[in-house]
Amino acid sequence: MAIDGRSQVKTDKNRRAGLRRFCKVLRLKQMELAALAGVSPETVARYKRGKGVSQGTDTRILKVL
Repeated sequence: MAIDGRSQVKTDKNRRAGLRRFCKVLRLKQMELAALAGVSPETVARYKRGKGVSQGTDTRILKVL
């Protein structure tokens, strides 16, 4: 396990990649995903770019899928 945080970055990257895959399979648009998760479309965009979002928001977005 890397102490410098690389492991966490890889986990986040894989999570976002999985989100993109599921959205593609389900044909969900960003606005639809935001509505289902109960967050703003801007928050979903931040999440997809890997920017910081709260743990609660992270959970809400992932529960939709």
